[in-house]
Amino acid sequence: MLTSWSLVVIVTAGAPKYIYQDIGGAQYWAWFIMGHLLSTAAVAPFVGALSDLLGRRVLALVSSILIIVGQAVCGFAQDMSAFIGGMVVTGVGTGISELTVIAGVSELVPVAKRGYYLALVTLSVIPYMPSVMYAQLIASRSKWRYIALMTAGSALVAFGMTLAFYVPPKPATAHAPTRADKVALVKRMDLVGGFLSISGLAAVVVALLGGGYLVSRRSFDTRHGSALLTLYQTQRPWSDKEISVPLAVGLFLLIAFFVWEMCGAPYPMLPRRLGRAPRTLLMTMVVTFVSGANFFSVLLVWPSQSYNMWDYEYVFSSDSWVGQLLILNLARSPSVFVACRSPSGPSPAA
Repeated sequence: MLTSWSLVVIVTAGAPKYIYQDIGGAQYWAWFIMGHLLSTAAVAPFVGALSDLLGRRVLALVSSILIIVGQAVCGFAQDMSAFIGGMVVTGVGTGISELTVIAGVSELVPVAKRGYYLALVTLSVIPYMPSVMYAQLIASRSKWRYIALMTAGSALVAFGMTLAFYVPPKPATAHAPTRADKVALVKRMDLVGGFLSISGLAAVVVALLGGGYLVSRRSFDTRHGSALLTLYQTQRPWSDKEISVPLAVGLFLLIAFFVWEMCGAPYPMLPRRLGRAPRTLLMTMVVTFVSGANFFSVLLVWPSQSYNMWDYEYVFSSDSWVGQLLILNLARSPSVFVACRSPSGPSPAA
């Protein structure tokens, strides 16, 4: 399941040129990655509550179905809007899948060995280090739509293996949750915080992707799949209302989110206290921030830079992708292991 969700974004991001050459929307290609990430972030805070409502096994199966449906939409898309929509649906599934995998592994292994097992789970992405090369070879030798077939097939395998082999431990409660328990659980979801955070992030991202820099656009000969010599540039200043208004609204919503979390939310999404293990939480947040910042810089910035500055196939530059992603994952796995260990020994099971 972990590889099925990670495979979607790291492989699809390797062939944007072939995608927008075929279906258009070159100026919006970054949104099929950002739409995926935003929908993943939107569902992530509620995965725990949904797991308690539906059961972790059911939720894991639903996540695989969402990935399959989203990738099917992408594979049959005829324009960039449909492709972005498919990636948004996929993002919901990957957000559920990612957290379900971590929680599932944690509950199946001894508490003292969770660090080892989570580090090994992180290393499972190593076979997909040459993901850009895979995407380029598929898109250049046949059609980019087979990338969607590969990612959907991976999710289908995850669905079958989950259905056949994953049986989560029974909950410690003496009785199954009643309808009243489920209603109470829904009321504990911080829906207001989720709306403020995601809408604010989306508005800020719209502004950051649209303003303050030159946008290079190439026209393509779709019959031969080659770039024409026409090259023109446009620029949107920060003072443009299409940039300044989303930026101001997004910043306001993010400020409102933090105020709500600190002062208004009865069950805040962000913990007001670090809890019993502040070192573990702090290290996990630092590892996530550093590895995520580097990973998505490679994912979003390098493809555009590689093509627009040097104008050659990514296949010949995929070795740099492999090296960067390998370093990131090899560095992250020991960090996960360290972060999952307490200086005073393993903590008691919750």
